[in-house]
Amino acid sequence: MADNIVLIITVSIIVLLILPRFFKYYWIRFLLKKGGDTKGRMQNISGSDAKELIKNSSAVIIDVRTAGEFSAGHIPNAIHIPVSLLSSKAEDSLPDKSQKIILYCQTGMRSMQALYTLHSKGYTDLYNLGSIHSWAGDFEK
Repeated sequence: MADNIVLIITVSIIVLLILPRFFKYYWIRFLLKKGGDTKGRMQNISGSDAKELIKNSSAVIIDVRTAGEFSAGHIPNAIHIPVSLLSSKAEDSLPDKSQKIILYCQTGMRSMQALYTLHSKGYTDLYNLGSIHSWAGDFEK
């Protein structure tokens, strides 16, 4: 009997806490890969394409990693807004919701979360570089 209760609680936790987050991020990834309508542009971008976009437009690049990761090295001219603070700081730091915004982190997971956060706040021209290691250029400290 006790084993059944533990099993029910475990399954409930998975269903209520873990699965919604899993599907939220993978749904956005699916839309990015399929070019789905997400009310604006949201797409993955390569390091070389990101560099060109920054060079040829007013695109901004946002580092959503922690302060320690940022100070260890970041893409030149990147604005540091940790993903944990993005929801509350986005509109002050990025007032133009139609501006091209490139997001990156250490592995690509937090930048995907940031992409979803900005999209839900009405930003319409978003690019996910993913990992900082995708960058085709120098870094600064």
